[in-house]
Amino acid sequence: MDLLQSHIIANPLVRQFFDRLQLSFLNEFDKDVAQPAITLKKRPSHFQVTSHDGDPEERLLSTETDGSDRLITYSWPGKSPYEAWKFTCVLRVLSLIIEAIQENLLITKRSIYYDNPGMFGTQAVVDAIVDDIAYTIGVDRTALHIISVGKGLAAGAVRIKTKSDTVLDMTAEAIFRRLVHNKYNLESAAGKGILITGKGYPDICTREFVHLISDIAFRRHSPTLQNLEVFPSPTPPRFFALVDGDCDGIAIMSTYKYGSMAHAHASTSLNAPRLEWLGTRLEDVIIKQNRTEVEDEDWVTISLSPRDVKKIRSMLAKNPVFREDGPELEWRAELQTMMMLNTKIETEVLYGTEGGLEGWIDRKMESLSL
Repeated sequence: MDLLQSHIIANPLVRQFFDRLQLSFLNEFDKDVAQPAITLKKRPSHFQVTSHDGDPEERLLSTETDGSDRLITYSWPGKSPYEAWKFTCVLRVLSLIIEAIQENLLITKRSIYYDNPGMFGTQAVVDAIVDDIAYTIGVDRTALHIISVGKGLAAGAVRIKTKSDTVLDMTAEAIFRRLVHNKYNLESAAGKGILITGKGYPDICTREFVHLISDIAFRRHSPTLQNLEVFPSPTPPRFFALVDGDCDGIAIMSTYKYGSMAHAHASTSLNAPRLEWLGTRLEDVIIKQNRTEVEDEDWVTISLSPRDVKKIRSMLAKNPVFREDGPELEWRAELQTMMMLNTKIETEVLYGTEGGLEGWIDRKMESLSL
C-alpha cells in the first residue's frame, strides 16, 4: 500500500518522493544485510543578489549554484554514531509528515521537536531537517502539512476577508503600545497605513504577509490569492522599516527586503523589494544631535559587544547584500561606522527627541514625502 493513502490528495512531488523512498526501503529489505538510506539535497551555501523577473527594482537574495546538487545520504546503521542518529531523526520527521498528510492534519516544527526532544536534542536540528526535506522535494513546507506559528502582529487601515467570509478588522486593534496608542493616529503625516512587527527577526508567516501586501500593491495580483481584485491606489504605497541602529536591526531589515540566507531559495515568495529604511541611523542621534536632554547620556549609545563585532564582520564578508558591489552601500557604510565608533543605538532613544518617537516618525515621514 502506498505510504500516502489514495484517498488523500497530496502534492504530486511529495507523493513521488515518498513512493520512491518506500520502494528503496523495500528493495533494501530484500537483501541479506539491509542498509536503508535516505538522501537529501543540501541547500546551497553560496549566495548572490539577483533581479526578479528582469526588474532592476525587484532584487532579492538567491542561491548561487554550479548546476549540480549537493547530496548527503544518511543510512542505518551508518558509518558512525552521528550518521545513525541523523538517519533516525530524519526518518522520524518523515514519519510525522506522512502521518499529517494521511490524517489531513497541520503540524508545526515546534510540535515535531516536542514529539521526541531527547532524540532531536535542539529545535535547530528539526528546523534544518524540515527545510532540507522541502528543498529536496522542491516544495514549500505547507505541502508537507507543516505550518509556522506566526509571532507577528499587524494593525492599521486594512480589513481582510477570508474564504469563510470572516472579516479581520485591523483598524480597531491597539497592538503596539506606543505607536498605535490613541495619542498617535495612523492617519497622521504618514497617511493611512499598516504597522507590522515580527517581534525581532521575522518568522515565515510575517514575511509571507508583508510579501503578499507588496505583491498586491505593486504587481496588482498575487500568485498566493487567485482571482484577486485589486483597485489601484491614488498614490503609490511605500514600505518603510523602523529598526534598531545595530547589526541585528539592519539584518532584520535585509531579511524583509531581500530574504534570508537560510531560505534564499524561497526569496521570491518572502521578500518586499521596495522596502525603504526609515531609521534608526547613528546620525539620527549622534551626528544631528536632534534630541532633547536625556539625563543618562550613557543610555543614548551602547558599545558593541564581541558578538556584535563578530556579526558585523560576518555580514560584511558573507552576505552579498552588504558587499562593496552589493545593492545597499548605505547599509554597508552604517555597519562600518558602527565598527569605527564602537557604537550602536536602540530605537527607544527616539523617545527622547522632540515630540517623542511619534513626533520623530511624523517629521521623518513628512521629509521623505517631499
